[in-house]
Amino acid sequence: MPLPALIDEAASRIPRDATVIAILPPGSTESAMALGNLRRRGFAVTALLNMYEDWDFAIAAAPFLAEGIDTRHLKDEGLWQAVVLLSRVDSAIARSVELGEPAQVAKVAFQLGQGYSSFYDAYNVLLEENLERKTVLFWINGYFRRQLERVLGVLGIPVPEYM
Repeated sequence: MPLPALIDEAASRIPRDATVIAILPPGSTESAMALGNLRRRGFAVTALLNMYEDWDFAIAAAPFLAEGIDTRHLKDEGLWQAVVLLSRVDSAIARSVELGEPAQVAKVAFQLGQGYSSFYDAYNVLLEENLERKTVLFWINGYFRRQLERVLGVLGIPVPEYM
């Protein structure tokens, strides 16, 4: 199924307060328009483009930026690993609920904690000099926060003010 058709088909099942993150190879105008339609319907949409060269990214990002979509350039393997870990949280929670195994959610929380520790050790967000990379690092840092808060909420654990 082409991505635009998949987005249109899945949109009715996505909660209104959801953030839609599309991890894409260099995209098409049709994919950008479909994601733009989601954004206009009130969803927060971010496109992560798997690009290797900076000049390619500017060309590939243009249709997404024209649709008002937050578009990020990921070309670092460690950052991709972090995003993949984070993107699996919702399905892991759903699977845990379906199987009636809350211990699986605790396992996800532990894996997120380990993943954030690795991210924090590998990337010094505050000292990063490249503005685009710094923005991506801040975005991933916030994504970790949101997913950790989500998992802790499912477990009924209050989120500490400072971690």
